[in-house]
Amino acid sequence: IPLCGLAGKVNSQDNKTEKRTIIHAGNIYGKRSIDQLNEAVTQAKTMIDDLHEKLEILLYGTVCVGYERVLSMSNNDIIKFCGCLSQDDLREKMKTADALLLIDPIDENNYCFPSKLCEYFQYDKIIIGIAGLNTPSYDALKESGHIVSDSNDISKISDAIVSIANNKKSIRSKIDKSY
Repeated sequence: IPLCGLAGKVNSQDNKTEKRTIIHAGNIYGKRSIDQLNEAVTQAKTMIDDLHEKLEILLYGTVCVGYERVLSMSNNDIIKFCGCLSQDDLREKMKTADALLLIDPIDENNYCFPSKLCEYFQYDKIIIGIAGLNTPSYDALKESGHIVSDSNDISKISDAIVSIANNKKSIRSKIDKSY
């Protein structure tokens, strides 16, 4: 897995506006997949021509599958594979993120509540969830006013990406009103 930011690294001093950052913390393996995220980024690129200048999605941890597909769909300018960090370093990164990303296993019989979601709730961040309908993650994110999409709803995932890239303040105010 390549280290985050080595290829195509943009110096933030060269940008007039700072990139929005979405972070996924943890390993992606088994029934977890970044395929829906990858497809949603491709769709979001059709809505915002310069999306790579406005947004980056940083995946911290081991990603067992999907890297080649991200490359083949030319989304590695937005989706970055960052490898593993110490827990303290990862917490510092999460504090500076604009949003946190939860990718649940794609399984209609998933009744587990991920501990990652408990950790995410500790931060005052927008959480974007990709989860199966009627799963504990889906219900918790929906009830708390965060952004959650069924794993198969690429358009809704794409809309969340575009919203973060364009206007994070309006999303944050929606969440604040829900608590």
